[in-house]
Amino acid sequence: MTQTTEYRIIGVTDEQTECDECGRVELKRTVILADADGTEAGRYGTTCASRIVGRPLTAAHVDNIEAVRRSNMIDTLRSAKRQFEAGGHGVNRAIMMVNEARRDMIRPDEIEFADRIKVAGVAVLRRRRDEGQATTMGPNTLPPKSA
Repeated sequence: MTQTTEYRIIGVTDEQTECDECGRVELKRTVILADADGTEAGRYGTTCASRIVGRPLTAAHVDNIEAVRRSNMIDTLRSAKRQFEAGGHGVNRAIMMVNEARRDMIRPDEIEFADRIKVAGVAVLRRRRDEGQATTMGPNTLPPKSA
């Protein structure tokens, strides 16, 4: 990978401890970079990540970026859960919020929590459809139950 500022840091993980660039192993963490389209480009040690993004990165800097990302993710998922619990149009909104948030999820616990919210929301929509209630308009509208 060449040095460029087209990449951005999307998170930090301790699940992979080998740099995709230089192959160094037993790192405490790796920095997850994405290209301009948001597609994950790889996981790198802080030295290689600094070279790729074109600016110095310290361990404290990337830890702060991860803390902010994690806080935003948790806020989004909690908000989706509140929308789901509110019922009505909130169920569709919760599912849409989870779908939007999944793009930035990098940790298995985030994905698991989001999946639980989405499964519960879809179950509510199915129950409403089966009872003949409206499931609202939008991408999560279920077709009428066939006879």
